[in-house]
Amino acid sequence: MAEVCQLIETRQGGKALAAFLRSFQSGLVLIDIIQPDLDRMSDLVEAHASIPLGAVDASLIAVTERLGVTEIATLDRQHFTLVRPRHVEAFTLLPEI
Repeated sequence: MAEVCQLIETRQGGKALAAFLRSFQSGLVLIDIIQPDLDRMSDLVEAHASIPLGAVDASLIAVTERLGVTEIATLDRQHFTLVRPRHVEAFTLLPEI
């Protein structure tokens, strides 16, 4: 969430950031990172140290694997095309190019 907030604020400004934060009032849900996610994140960061993957992207991959999510909204095509998730052949990246 912190990375999304920073991106929105720097590219779109405070009004857009406030709108994003308000979206949590209408059903957008935050997902907690739990110990198995941290374990998977460590494995992912270590396995992809040459990229480097980073904690934010690794956390997103770990949580999507746990929840069975196959679509990721991202502008970072590189990391999410290089990493093979456990639960699906590849992520569907949105927006589609």
